[in-house]
Amino acid sequence: MKILLLQPRFTYSRYMQIAVEMPLGLCSLAAVARQRGHTVVIVDCLAEGVANAVREGDLTTYGLPDEEIERRINEFHPDLVGVSCLFSAQYGNARRLCELTKRVAPRAITVMGGMHPTVKPREVLSEESVDFIFQGESDITFSDFADALERGDGYGDIDGLGYKRDGVLVINRKEHFIADLDALPFPARDLLKVDCYYRAARAHGFVLTHSKNMNLITSRGCPARCIFCTIFLVWGRRFRARSPENVLAELEQMKRDFGVRHVQFEDDNLTYDIGRAKRIFRGMIDRRLGLAWNTPNGVALWSLDEEALDLMKRAGCYYVKFAIESGNQRVLSRVIKKPQDLARARRLIEYARSLGMMVGSFFVVGLPGETREEMQDSFDFRYTTRLDYTVYIAAKPEHGTELRRLCEEKGYLRKHTDLELEGGEGFIETPEFTPEWLRNKIARENKRYLRFLITHQPGTLLSLGWLIFKRDPLIVVKHLAHTLGLTR
Repeated sequence: MKILLLQPRFTYSRYMQIAVEMPLGLCSLAAVARQRGHTVVIVDCLAEGVANAVREGDLTTYGLPDEEIERRINEFHPDLVGVSCLFSAQYGNARRLCELTKRVAPRAITVMGGMHPTVKPREVLSEESVDFIFQGESDITFSDFADALERGDGYGDIDGLGYKRDGVLVINRKEHFIADLDALPFPARDLLKVDCYYRAARAHGFVLTHSKNMNLITSRGCPARCIFCTIFLVWGRRFRARSPENVLAELEQMKRDFGVRHVQFEDDNLTYDIGRAKRIFRGMIDRRLGLAWNTPNGVALWSLDEEALDLMKRAGCYYVKFAIESGNQRVLSRVIKKPQDLARARRLIEYARSLGMMVGSFFVVGLPGETREEMQDSFDFRYTTRLDYTVYIAAKPEHGTELRRLCEEKGYLRKHTDLELEGGEGFIETPEFTPEWLRNKIARENKRYLRFLITHQPGTLLSLGWLIFKRDPLIVVKHLAHTLGLTR
C-alpha cells in the first residue's frame, strides 16, 4: 500500500516564535509501516515551506502552498493519507489538508491522528473529508489498519480507531499502549528533507549551539496529574521507557547517518527513572559522542539529584530547563497537583549553575484558585534563584484536561477559538483576575526582569541572547519587542 503522511502548515499569532522540528510521530508511523512492506512518503508542509508566510491580520501561516501539496499528492498517488494534528490550535490546517486530499485524490483514504482527534474524536470524524481517526499513540495500530485495508480484512476492533459505519460514528476506546518501546524501529528520519530543518535552525526552545540539530524521545507516559497537562491523553499514565542501550544506539545512528551535532531530548520525563537516565548519560560519556544537548520540555525535579546533573554536564548538556511551574508551594501542591518541592528546586538550580550550565524554567500563572499574591511568588522566584531564562505562560484550558473541566464547571472560561489557544493570551477569568489583567501583569514583570538582567546579570543576557541571535536574529528582535510591550 502507498501511504502518504502529512505534517500540516502551522498558524502562529504575530508574537509567537515559530518552531521547526522533525515530526517524530509521523516518522515512527513510517518506520513501522515500512517494516511491514508498505511504501511510505512523508511531506512536512511546515519545514519544507517555512519560508512561505501568508499573513492575515494578527496571524501568519507558514508552509507549502496548496499547489505544491497537490503536486506531491498527484505525483505519489497514495492509497492512504495520514494527517497529523498535534494541537487543537492547528486543527483548521489539518482539516484543510484532508479536504485538499479529497479534491485531488477522492479515492484516497484519509486518517487523522494526534492530540486533537484524541480529545475531540466525534468532532473530527464528523468531517466529510476525514474517513478515519486514531486516538493516542498509534505506531503499531496504524500499520495494523493499513495491513487490514490491503488484505481486505475487517478493522472494526483495532484499538483507538474511529470510523463511520452506515452513517454512524464508531469510536473504539484507546486501551492498549506499547509496553516494549525498544521493539519499535528508530524513526524514519531519512524520509524527511533533513536539510530543511538544518537550514531553519528553529528548534523547540530556540537555544541551539549548532544548526545540525535533531530531536528524540526516550520515554512515554506520565503518572503525575498536573491539571493543565494533556500528554497523558496520548501516552497514558504509566511511565514507559526505552533502554539506555537502545537510546545510545539511536544517538549513534543520528550522528553517523545525519551528521548531527546537537540533540534535544523532548521527553516529558527524561529523569523520571533516574537510574536509567544516569545510564544514558554515562553511555554518552563512555562512547564519546561529543553531542551538545538540552531539555526543552524540562526535567522532573522530584527525581533529579546532583550526581545526575554532574553526568549531564559531562555528557554535553549545556542548558537544562526545570519544569518548576509555580513559585508558590501551595499552588504547586493543591492547585497544579505537581509532586514538587521548591526548596529542592532552589538547591538544584544553584548546583546546576555552579557546574556552568545555563538554567531555565517555565511558570504557569492564572490558574483557578490562585491569588494575585501567589502569582507574585512565581514572578519573584527568578530573582532569588538567578535563573538564566524564564517563561511565564497564561494557563491554557486545553481540551481533555482537568483545568478545562474545572473552568467550565465554575463558569471561568471566556469564549475563544481553538486557534487562539496557540497564542499567549489567557481565557480564564476568576473573581481574582481577568485575562486583561494577567496579560498586562506578565508584560510588566517581563520588563522588570529585563531591567534586572541588564543591571545585575548582563553576562547571562549576552550569552543566552547570542546563542539565539546567531541562529535567528529576528527571534531576538521579536522577543525584545514583545517584552518591552511594543507588540501584543
